[in-house]
Amino acid sequence: MIYFVSDGSYIKIGYTQDLSKRKHSLATGNSSKLTVLATEIGGLNREKELHIKFTKYKHNREWFEPSGELLEYINTISVLYVDIVDGNVIGYKKMSM
Repeated sequence: MIYFVSDGSYIKIGYTQDLSKRKHSLATGNSSKLTVLATEIGGLNREKELHIKFTKYKHNREWFEPSGELLEYINTISVLYVDIVDGNVIGYKKMSM
């Protein structure tokens, strides 16, 4: 499974087989609250494709700046709408399906 997790400032694109365990391990090294923005079906190859697609927004390793292009992609696969102000993730709301 591919996941998109926000720490409020950046978005991590990663792969895991167990999202709950992965989120817990990410939280151990991060003092910010982590929010799962979206998931999609895929493996390591898909993760690599997404890293390449959004490479110009890369902040640090698997963490990316919340660019309009990345947020638009996340919003197309998610039931959440992500809002950004001054480069910071400030809110989420359920989208009507």
